[in-house]
Amino acid sequence: MKRSAGVTASAVIVLIGSALALLWSALMIFGVFAIAAQDSQPKFVLYFIVALVVFMFAASGWGIASGVGLLNRKGWARISMLIFSGILLFFTLPGLVMIPFLPFQAQSTQPVPASVFTAIKIGMSVFYAALSALAAWWLYFFNTKRVKEEFRTGAAGVPEAAGEIGTPKRPLSIAIIGWYLLVTSPLFLVMVIFHFPIFFFGYMVTGSAALAILLTMAGVQIISGIGLLKLRPWGRVVSICYFIFGMVQAVLSAVLPGSNGRFQEAMATVMARFGTPVAPIHFSPWFSVLSVIPLYGVLLWFLFARKRAFENVPA
Repeated sequence: MKRSAGVTASAVIVLIGSALALLWSALMIFGVFAIAAQDSQPKFVLYFIVALVVFMFAASGWGIASGVGLLNRKGWARISMLIFSGILLFFTLPGLVMIPFLPFQAQSTQPVPASVFTAIKIGMSVFYAALSALAAWWLYFFNTKRVKEEFRTGAAGVPEAAGEIGTPKRPLSIAIIGWYLLVTSPLFLVMVIFHFPIFFFGYMVTGSAALAILLTMAGVQIISGIGLLKLRPWGRVVSICYFIFGMVQAVLSAVLPGSNGRFQEAMATVMARFGTPVAPIHFSPWFSVLSVIPLYGVLLWFLFARKRAFENVPA
């Protein structure tokens, strides 16, 4: 079967995007050396950039491998694209919802026209909308019957062996949720390393209490992700409880009296670690609600809708 134009275009987009990410991460290495030579810069900034460079290199490698796999019509490459598209949509869709409500404030002594901030919001919205649309299209495209058949036969035009990665037993939605939990769990460990304060049920938590909460959340996500990928019923139950807990925590953090002031204090503490005494953007705890509720709501729907996939699974 001839490779379709959509698959070719997707491979080209992935390879170009991965190459740009690889180039950007290589340029950021010079920033690491520049910051390391400046004693006045907080060590946190150096560690953050190093972690970002490592992440960018890993993401670039994943993208390049997936792009080459798409050109060769490997089954694992189609699954990889679906997982990547789901993760991309999870991150860009909440951002698209939040951007119009971001109250930008100028920190310069010179007056900045309001049209400048409007243009920034429009540009960011267009960028996030384009990424969200691309992720949604990939989720649809790589799930179509024709594309599945195209990857099932492969570049040689013969069916792939049964049991390969291209024909997983678990539902794709469950695989995406499981990998989402595993991929995002290191974010809590990063917050532990840099001693970030956290906003928990409307209060800023620091020190050993924050450490315990972050490690617990990271552990729950790792355990839940593994349980979902192995189709264990307990993994589904733990994931459902975790997402419901996250939704309740986000709502209470926004509605409890005085939560807005405490949230601004937490944001100022985090920004101070970047060497910025005052945050240029004042967030609201309601931004977390706007991002968490739609995201976790969709994940919960899939977990309830795919209940049968966890039944009669051999141990």
